[in-house]
Amino acid sequence: MESITEKPKQEEKKEDEEFKWWIIKVAGGKEDEVKSHIERIAQSDPRIKEVFVPEEEEKFKKKTKEGEKEIVRKKKIISGYVYVKMKLDNEIWNKIRELSSVGYILGEKGTPIPVPEENIASLREKVVGGEVSKIFQISVGDKVRIKSGPLKGLSGIVEWISEDRNKIRVLISIFGRQTPLEIETAQVEKE
Repeated sequence: MESITEKPKQEEKKEDEEFKWWIIKVAGGKEDEVKSHIERIAQSDPRIKEVFVPEEEEKFKKKTKEGEKEIVRKKKIISGYVYVKMKLDNEIWNKIRELSSVGYILGEKGTPIPVPEENIASLREKVVGGEVSKIFQISVGDKVRIKSGPLKGLSGIVEWISEDRNKIRVLISIFGRQTPLEIETAQVEKE
């Protein structure tokens, strides 16, 4: 016999599964503006659960009359994108699309594709650890060093970067031969 306490948990889990992460393309520099507008919509519409813009703290020194002062500001890591956890349907998308600076939802061939929860969790961890900005500084042709795994310490040239920038292909020299190696971007550092 099913207990009374299990039923609400199952319903809650099912409801949570209906919420998915979507990446919305917005005009560069307008991420915070779009985020605040979507958050305002979320106050009256339960189909929007959360809005996220990946950013990290950037520290730099500025000279003032009193001396040198350290300034901390937030910097967008992935410019032009806002992540929204919501139950996507035409009505809610039309509300969001009406906002200025909003383009489209990322997908394939015009069809929006949700982002797995694990990818968002991983992105958040990398933002907190400061890894994301390092990942986005890597370009094709750059020399990188593998910093973890069985090939730790080897260097190579970046030949290819995946669309989501999670993986790269590096040409490394093994026994005098150029060998392509596909590896996660977080496992390398730019030389």
